[in-house]
Amino acid sequence: MLFLLVIISTGILATLTMTAFSYGLSFFTHTNLREPQLINLLIEKLPFQPLKIGREHVLGWVIHILIGIFFVLFFKLGIHLLHFSTTPITGVLFGLCIGVLGIVGWEIGFSFHPNPPKINRLVYYLHLLLAHVVFGSTVVFLINKGV
Repeated sequence: MLFLLVIISTGILATLTMTAFSYGLSFFTHTNLREPQLINLLIEKLPFQPLKIGREHVLGWVIHILIGIFFVLFFKLGIHLLHFSTTPITGVLFGLCIGVLGIVGWEIGFSFHPNPPKINRLVYYLHLLLAHVVFGSTVVFLINKGV
C-alpha cells in the first residue's frame, strides 16, 4: 500500500512540476506548450465526440497526471529490477528517455488526428524534452527525499 502511495504522490508532484515548467515557458514564449490544454484540444476536435470540453477541462489534467503516475511506476520498477541508483544523472537520463517517448506519442497523436491543433511541433517537441528532464529530475529528488 505504501508503494502505491509513493507512486501516486510522486507522479502527481512530478507531473505538476513539469506542467508548471510548461506553463511558465508558454507565458514567456507566447506559445501554447501546455500539455493538459493540448490533450483537451485533441479530444475536443475529434469528430462525433459527444463531449464539448474547453482548454481548461479537468479531463486533460487527469490524463496527463495518469501518464505521469505510469512513468513513475515504470521508473520505480526499473529501480527495483535493475538495481540502479537514483542520482541527478539518473533523473536527467530518465527524463530524456521518457521525453523521447512523449515526443513519439504526441507525434502519433497529431499525425493520426483528423484535425490536430495548429502548433509549431518542433518548438513543442524541444520543450517536451526539457519538460521531461524536469519531470525525471523531480522524480529522483522526491524518491531520494522519501516522498
